[in-house]
Amino acid sequence: MPVTDETALIESFALRVQLICRQLQLVQQTLRSYEQQIASAYAAHPDHAIFASLPGAGPVLGPRLLASLGSQRERFGAAADVQHYTGIAPVTKRSGGSCYIHRRYLCPKFHKQSFHEFAGQSILGSRWRRRIICNSGSRAVRIIRRCGRWLTNGSG
Repeated sequence: MPVTDETALIESFALRVQLICRQLQLVQQTLRSYEQQIASAYAAHPDHAIFASLPGAGPVLGPRLLASLGSQRERFGAAADVQHYTGIAPVTKRSGGSCYIHRRYLCPKFHKQSFHEFAGQSILGSRWRRRIICNSGSRAVRIIRRCGRWLTNGSG
């Protein structure tokens, strides 16, 4: 049963839907343009070969990791500096006999998400990492095992 039969309402909403569809088409064109610019800048970067060789870092995660680390390598003296800056290193608080470990709250979220996604992709793309993780019995490991079986069965 239709909500209304008024042609004025139906026609005005039809025009609004057409407007929104045109706006979405423009957004898609702009995103394609961004993706092309990112791909060309990534391919021309001197460190492209390094980031392209990382397991699981494809055409999306490679540029994100490169943008996270930047071109100034002297900015980070050690791997721990990168971990602290991006927020992937846990924070340990000790007081007396108690010890509390939690995630880092104040960090650049884009960088943190990029490294978390890269870790997930590198697990699926690297046999030795998958073997190390699959030796424990956590729920996440069972999910990874299922994903590994799915990948090796030729389903994906």
